[in-house]
Amino acid sequence: MSLQKAPDGVSVEKQRGTVPNKRTTFMNGEELDIFCNGHEKDCIRECYNILNKYIERILPKGEKESNNSSNDPLDESKDIEAELQDEIAALKSDNKGVKRAERLFQVIESGAKNFLFIRAKDVDPVGLASAIVQDIAETKQMQTRHLIRLVPVEITCKAYIDNIKKACSELLEKHFKDCAKSFSIIYNHRNNNNNSLSRDIVISEIANLVKEYGNDHVVDLTNAQVTIVVEVIKSIALLAVVPKYLFYKKFNLHAIGSNNDTQSSEHNKELMK
Repeated sequence: MSLQKAPDGVSVEKQRGTVPNKRTTFMNGEELDIFCNGHEKDCIRECYNILNKYIERILPKGEKESNNSSNDPLDESKDIEAELQDEIAALKSDNKGVKRAERLFQVIESGAKNFLFIRAKDVDPVGLASAIVQDIAETKQMQTRHLIRLVPVEITCKAYIDNIKKACSELLEKHFKDCAKSFSIIYNHRNNNNNSLSRDIVISEIANLVKEYGNDHVVDLTNAQVTIVVEVIKSIALLAVVPKYLFYKKFNLHAIGSNNDTQSSEHNKELMK
């Protein structure tokens, strides 16, 4: 279905701000992978809202203090009152949270069905996604309907095995150099026609790279301390080393928040194909 065109040649949807930004080239930036259930516009709004809710929890302490510090004790009550008014206003309007999140995050189309990228600006995607799934697991409160999975990305590269190995080496140097860890490797691919990039090859090559950091790192397929996640979307590979990825059900927000794991798994099985 084609987009309706405005008189100046720009789509009406884009003028209204309902179409995510497109990017033709991918940089080695930090991002989040978003899996939705087909309701893309609603998923984007949910994503902005949940990111805005949790971003305060991972901001550096110094940044929070610099935004809220005051040397005048007489102004303290005024500051508190102003903050309360801001919180009340934010609760009354979801759009305020969305606008704020838009300053830190940028939605990018992936070209794959039910899948979006969120480029994070000066935000640790692993820390942010981990804070979200941990809270949902503890409270067992479903916070999204259309946003299914929220997977952090630390580095991106072209979807060729040599590029993936090079990018993965950078991550291993960061995460595996200092101490022994149990680990697992998860590889998924969507809309990719590179037959040479098979699951067995990718996992084998990454496992060999891990061995270069010593034999103390052991494979654990059920409860690994960290998981090396490789997602290939078309011609792009997205990688991250994520703590407790298996424990938190591969960061499936619906599965984590559901009290009925079997029902949640069946509900999302088709969406995750």
